[in-house]
Amino acid sequence: MIDNLQVNRYTKSSNMTKIFDCVTTAEELRVALKALASFRRSLSRPTPALPLVVVRACLRAGSPHEALRLIRNKVSYGLFPSRRVFHVLMDGFIRDGDGAGAVSVYSQMLDDEVLPHGMTFHLASRAHAMLGTSEALEKAESLSQQCQEMEPKLGSKSFVILVKALLSQNKGREALSLLGRLEQDQLLFPQTQLNLMTHVLVEIGELGRVLDVLREKLCVPSDDGPGLPLEAWPQLQAAIQSSSDMELRQKLENLEKDLENVRKIPSQQ
Repeated sequence: MIDNLQVNRYTKSSNMTKIFDCVTTAEELRVALKALASFRRSLSRPTPALPLVVVRACLRAGSPHEALRLIRNKVSYGLFPSRRVFHVLMDGFIRDGDGAGAVSVYSQMLDDEVLPHGMTFHLASRAHAMLGTSEALEKAESLSQQCQEMEPKLGSKSFVILVKALLSQNKGREALSLLGRLEQDQLLFPQTQLNLMTHVLVEIGELGRVLDVLREKLCVPSDDGPGLPLEAWPQLQAAIQSSSDMELRQKLENLEKDLENVRKIPSQQ
């Protein structure tokens, strides 16, 4: 809890972090910002940790846009954010479901000439994917590629999130097209690629095609030996078993038999 006594006390020192560490509500944030304004008028120099503390206080108070405003006016408030500070604020907007806000933070980071790295591109890709427009989704793919070049594992995660974002926006065909490009460039682990391909094909109703794809990829390793990826398999089974297409059911049964045979191969050697 912040009161005026604390404000008067701490604005006379360089330790503004004690005030912002106590912020949990919008009203407390208002009082803390009043203290920050007084602190700046005293011409005291803030600690290097203050920008991160202030941004986190804004997020706790449910005011990420206030944090962005402070960063945009960094000279007035003496808050010069590091790359980590930008990442924390971008993540805060994303957690709130505000992709546009996160994109604004990314743009501000570039304007401030703060050098991005893999996590920057990962967060920016997620933010653009949330916007859902064709232009934003293209940008998200480009950012994921940049992330992949710097941090391959994180880049793969970015692509997975992008595919799922496309599906959530009923853009299964676009997701399928993206997976085709990823497979061509070998940007995902084989099992991850197959899981996503299965998921996308089931979502767009191409059950026969997914059975054909899985038959071709029958020996892709899974958690318990050669066979199909466990994550996608139950989803496919449920979709086909609820279908009235007897031919599909027969193809599934045949594939299950082939799968059992493949799994027996190591023990026979």
